[in-house]
Amino acid sequence: MKINKRIIVITICAILAIFGVSSMFKGHGVKYTTKPVTQETITQYVEASGTIKPINTIEVGTQVSGTVAKIYVDYNSVVKKGDLLAELDPSLFQANVDQSTAKLNNARATYAKAVSTLNYKKNNINICIKRTMFQKTKSSLHFQIINKHKQRFLRQAPRFQQLRQL
Repeated sequence: MKINKRIIVITICAILAIFGVSSMFKGHGVKYTTKPVTQETITQYVEASGTIKPINTIEVGTQVSGTVAKIYVDYNSVVKKGDLLAELDPSLFQANVDQSTAKLNNARATYAKAVSTLNYKKNNINICIKRTMFQKTKSSLHFQIINKHKQRFLRQAPRFQQLRQL
């Protein structure tokens, strides 16, 4: 009985192998359907879920922002390069210019004050140097006078000793 089961299993495997090999060689050809040429509308639907991401993005905006004072064109107006479309209220810009001018004037005044202080301190240093030089010269003269008095005293000292002995 074991031999019969073995033969049956081998036979079934052989049949399946032959069927598999034959289906590989037959190939699965593409089937074409032909129709006579007619004009029709082709509709294509894409169904997907998720986020659509663009390939290229371009930011469109103005270089300045502010309150619009005047508008010179209307919706769907034809415009050319260089045409003035709108005018912004200049008061905010003028305020910025005035503020910057005030800051500049303040910086100039601070600079002038610093230069004046520097010059004042230079003059004071020169005065101090001159005073120091005067004091040094005065001290040198006093030293010379003291030395002269000392030398005179030392020259007269032997006379005083003679007087003492008497």
